Amino acid sequence: MLKYVSIMNKKLKLPKILFSFLLIALIFSINAHATNAEVISKEAPFIEVSNDVSIQENKNTDVYVIGDNVNVEKEIAGDFFAIGKKITINSPIKGSAHLVAEQITVNAPISGSLLYIADNVYISTLGEIEKDAYGLTNKLVLDG
Repeated sequence: MLKYVSIMNKKLKLPKILFSFLLIALIFSINAHATNAEVISKEAPFIEVSNDVSIQENKNTDVYVIGDNVNVEKEIAGDFFAIGKKITINSPIKGSAHLVAEQITVNAPISGSLLYIADNVYISTLGEIEKDAYGLTNKLVLDG
């Protein structure tokens, strides 16, 4: 019986080692995901629905607006979502911009991506898009 147990231990030695390496890798994998988790803001997003929407103060959250004329005059730290006839961005947006309008004018940098559906899109030399720009438009003007 002792010989049989000794033979079994020798046969199971490699699977035990492989299983322990797998277990260690799994523990490190879970720990890596926990440290890279995104910090969720407790501050509620800014939401406004009006004919004329103007962002006149800095916003540290995501901004959702619907209006005929939408103007961004101060910095937005989160993502910007807007639906309107005319959207003008004159201050930086630290996140991405998601826009649906007849006319879009970008005169300030956007740190994330620009996603748009519009008849006319004008992006000035100051309107630097750091990531990608995707959209559907009849007329796109890139100044500079």
